[in-house]
Amino acid sequence: MTVCVIDEDPTTYVSLIGDFGVVLWFRTAEIFIADFVSKQDDSVHAAVSISDAVIVADVQLAGISGIELIGHLRKRGLEIPVILVCRNADVATAVHAIRQGAADFVEKPIQASLLVNSIQRFHADDSRS
Repeated sequence: MTVCVIDEDPTTYVSLIGDFGVVLWFRTAEIFIADFVSKQDDSVHAAVSISDAVIVADVQLAGISGIELIGHLRKRGLEIPVILVCRNADVATAVHAIRQGAADFVEKPIQASLLVNSIQRFHADDSRS
């Protein structure tokens, strides 16, 4: 399983190292799309497959937000689980995120065990289909 963390702050990324086979960190959604998603489109022999990925993205990214990222992925036909994280989240933001297709919503500061369990649960759900 590949976990792609998209967050300006590397803290979430660092907390997941060692829990999963591959953990990648991207500072922005634009970098993630250019360096990971687009390269998957161009190569059938990608070393790390996006089809085996779970994404953890901050809601409040500069540029494309975590919620907007879900739309970009769906337009490409990618039904990858996206777990959104946010500091100072409110119920309205969480509801909006889930309605836009977020697989889960976790408030910062993140309990590493909670996030690990969420990632494992959504990856397990995806692999059973």
